[in-house]
Amino acid sequence: MNALISASSYRSDFSTPGYQNAKSLEVIGDKTLLEHQVDSLLKNGIDQIFVVLPKGSEEATRFLQNKRGVHSIFLSKPLGTGGAIALVPLDEDLLFVPGNLFFEVDLPSMLRFHQEREALLTCLSRPEPHPEKKDVLTLKDNGRGFIILPKETTGARDFFYSNLIPTDFAILSPDLLCTFDPDDPWPLDFHKETFEPTLAVEGLYSYFSPEYASEITNAETLAKVTRDLKAGIPAQKCLKNPQKAFFLDRDGTINVFGDFVVRPDMLHLIPGAAEAIKKINDAGYLAICVTNQPVVARGECTPQEMANILANLEMLLGKEGAYLDAIYYCPHFPKEFPGSDKRFTKECRCRKPGTGLIEEAAKAFNIDLSSSWFIGDTCRDVKTGQNAGTHTALVLEGDPNPGKRYGEAVPEKTYRNLKEAIDDILG
Repeated sequence: MNALISASSYRSDFSTPGYQNAKSLEVIGDKTLLEHQVDSLLKNGIDQIFVVLPKGSEEATRFLQNKRGVHSIFLSKPLGTGGAIALVPLDEDLLFVPGNLFFEVDLPSMLRFHQEREALLTCLSRPEPHPEKKDVLTLKDNGRGFIILPKETTGARDFFYSNLIPTDFAILSPDLLCTFDPDDPWPLDFHKETFEPTLAVEGLYSYFSPEYASEITNAETLAKVTRDLKAGIPAQKCLKNPQKAFFLDRDGTINVFGDFVVRPDMLHLIPGAAEAIKKINDAGYLAICVTNQPVVARGECTPQEMANILANLEMLLGKEGAYLDAIYYCPHFPKEFPGSDKRFTKECRCRKPGTGLIEEAAKAFNIDLSSSWFIGDTCRDVKTGQNAGTHTALVLEGDPNPGKRYGEAVPEKTYRNLKEAIDDILG
């Protein structure tokens, strides 16, 4: 696979228009953003890297000459963010890298995903704080992108949606690249004229990953990326490396216990829960919800209604600046009731204290369970963590009778609520 870094945008600083410096020459730590990008691509085994730069930046980017397999393309006229794609080899998969993106991603896994699905375009997608302020991607069951919901403008979205933010960090197949004319490159907005049309013909797949990918758009995001790099968070979040996670129960741990949640409007966050999850996000840990929801098996809630409930949970957390990297729920119940949905009436490995869901998450995200935590409001949750080999913590402001089942399971630590637990564990 080849890569193209679209670094041809100009500006002098974040507040004043100008034409002196490219965004990619912003210094982060001891290297420019462009050096970080190139080094990350080389480390991932990219065959050839094409760096598209504005004419006049030759001297500032002379360091690229010492990089094997790296080619500089200096533009004498603007080609937008994507027009220079026509100037690179079009006969093999191409990774498009926005010039202002700092990333640390396991690219071989993303390429494998792309090729297995024979996608025209595969974009990196991830959860983010405040999804209501961003474009959100909606998926079909097969993982193909369906539509992009534009960020909220005049009012709130009046429907439920998952926190899935697409990026322009994307792999393009030769079948898509062949639409570019190398003899007649013309200015092109990558997002509007390549990304969105591919989405419209259902040739776009979403590669979901919690890995580090942050656009540097202002001084605030530059400062955050600089802090994160100093703390080692980008490398920590790369899925090539074992991950640390907080597995969180839902009812009584994240949302208020006692409400029999069978509709989205019945779910309410516990005060401080979003703040705790945001702290998990900022520390570079994964935040993963694992919950039993037998209301589906008992026919009290359909799978689609449950999807809306969980989407509402993501929306509520997102609006407070927090996000879950994944939600896993068990819809099963071993006994049949009048009105039960027989598809889900069965014994299973995923119902807590079974560890099926944790094992699924550990495989998907390369999680080191021995360095992770399970936090919930019942001894069932504690038993689940013990069975999976995680550390365990019990919170007391949820279920008033936490030991009614599996009371023999003793947690390593006990706290009043999730905020207190995360404040203590993360320091």
